[in-house]
Amino acid sequence: MKLLQDHIRQHLDAVIERALLVGRELVGTVYATTPIAQLRPRLTAGLQAVLADLESTTPHHYGDLISTSMEQRVREGFGVHDMHAAITLPERVLFDLCRELYPDPAARLPVVEHCHRLLISAQRVLFTAYAEVTRTLLGEQLAIIQQLSSPVIPLYTGVVLLPLIGLVDADRSQQLLASLLPAVVKERASVVILDLTGVPAIDADVVRRLTRVAHAARLLGARVVFVGISPSIARTMTTAQVDLAGVVTLADLKAGLEFALAQQDLTIQPRPR
Repeated sequence: MKLLQDHIRQHLDAVIERALLVGRELVGTVYATTPIAQLRPRLTAGLQAVLADLESTTPHHYGDLISTSMEQRVREGFGVHDMHAAITLPERVLFDLCRELYPDPAARLPVVEHCHRLLISAQRVLFTAYAEVTRTLLGEQLAIIQQLSSPVIPLYTGVVLLPLIGLVDADRSQQLLASLLPAVVKERASVVILDLTGVPAIDADVVRRLTRVAHAARLLGARVVFVGISPSIARTMTTAQVDLAGVVTLADLKAGLEFALAQQDLTIQPRPR
């Protein structure tokens, strides 16, 4: 083992060049497409971490490096193939060095086994870190999608519009409350128009959630108008056995806007010619 450690330490630059060549052979990965100037410091850090693990009784340096850099790598586009290559590349470099430095198979075997155990341990860390970072990023993307699919739009003084798109589940209804209620206060809204045109279908639970949103807005002094209600949604609303008192239902957004303006004694008039 000491022979391998000494060789890597004394010929680190040459080992890095070897790793760069191996990386270029890993077609379809970041190691094959990243410019050499950017790839060299990353491979240097990786091989130094591997060397530290070879010299340690409790190897963790390569795994720590993977964990700390994983979020940045994933945000840069690091994918499953790259994840596999992050183990394949040092494995090929180490195994090639073992064949050259230990021509006797009996002397080579324990060194190869040690390197293999080291990389298997790092592989577990890599997959765990990748899964955690991916889960976090998916959560961020879902939050962005939810915000985009439930924007609160001021239409006129005291009138805001909340167009709903897609399915409304328990998490989505909480997000609606979180975005709508502050907007009611900020815009001093007296009327909130909930446009259901983009909602394909709802069940009784969804009706109850939307009703809770309406009642919460009512407590802040805003009257809620449901528009864009399809026949199937209308049937669900009538059979859901929920309290719709104080909730206005109208055919479309045009009718909802006219109602909202009428609450302020305003009407939409054609411009005189």
